Amino acid sequence: MSMMRMPVSRTRIENLTFLAMNDVKVYKHVVGLVEKFVARSHPSCRLWFIYLLDNIVRKAKQLLMHNDVFSGRFSRNIITTVQTAALGMPPHHKVRF
Repeated sequence: MSMMRMPVSRTRIENLTFLAMNDVKVYKHVVGLVEKFVARSHPSCRLWFIYLLDNIVRKAKQLLMHNDVFSGRFSRNIITTVQTAALGMPPHHKVRF
């Protein structure tokens, strides 16, 4: 069985973040899709979605400032999203505290 991996690239994450920033009106759908993909993706690909989530929130705070809707929406399920991402993730991807 071959491992399904999505190539993580800065360009791909920035393109998806750009699309999310252009669709602020449908932010609930954007957040829901990212959370759904974290839950349903292969464990080796979940870190990629955490990078995407982080980049969307950072860019929203930078560009939207006081009208940032993404961070509030992501914060509702952030604990379960990160726990789901960490569940089954390869040991070399996990952060050691």
